[in-house]
Amino acid sequence: MLPIKVQGSRFKVQGGFTLIELLVAIGVVAILSAMVFSLGPSSRQFARDSRRKADLEQIRSALELYRNSNSAYPPGSPGAGVPSIVLNSTLVTGSYMSSIPNDTVSGRNYYYRRITNTTYELCADMEKSGYSDTCGGTCGAACDYRVIQP
Repeated sequence: MLPIKVQGSRFKVQGGFTLIELLVAIGVVAILSAMVFSLGPSSRQFARDSRRKADLEQIRSALELYRNSNSAYPPGSPGAGVPSIVLNSTLVTGSYMSSIPNDTVSGRNYYYRRITNTTYELCADMEKSGYSDTCGGTCGAACDYRVIQP
């Protein structure tokens, strides 16, 4: 609201917000922020799960490059956590990838298991439930998302 000055008058109207306008604006902001914060944990879990899937795909690509060069996948015992010394030394120092990705949540790991020279599986423990491709403990951990060789 602009200040109005009437000539010949002693009254000046000054601009600004009324108390009711401020209360309405604060109420709208409070309602919107409550809606955003109520969706927060679920969307963050979904984002971390998406990151885990992307990490497994990145490791899978490096494993395929390794197999093309060596005719077999890197050795790994059941339940060998990724990043493990075996994968770190073979994939990173062998220039198949720059670094083995780490899970951002403590206590959650990626698991690699070489089944034969030409088969393997990578597993991850997701935060959100409902993934249909369960590992069933074959990677040595309770995981619920699995990537196998193409």
